[in-house]
Amino acid sequence: MTEAVGEEIRPQGLRAMACCDARLDGLDHADVAALFCMSPGLVNRYTHHIGKEAEARKTRSRMERRVQTALPGDEARRRKLLICLAAAGRIC
Repeated sequence: MTEAVGEEIRPQGLRAMACCDARLDGLDHADVAALFCMSPGLVNRYTHHIGKEAEARKTRSRMERRVQTALPGDEARRRKLLICLAAAGRIC
């Protein structure tokens, strides 16, 4: 059997990822707590960063739409938006 590379996967890590995915899909804390039989406090601990991440994703999507809809002659604006998107990808 080969040895795994990277972080060890543990049940609580999988539960945390499932909570984060559910929050990103739009479920609120109470629904996630009920779905995974967790306390709201534990859900909050696992997903406290999700609001910021979801907002960053929405912002990047809006910027990508602006790049797609930029006027053909407005290459300077298109380049500026692409630079911002690239920087946002490295930050988030």
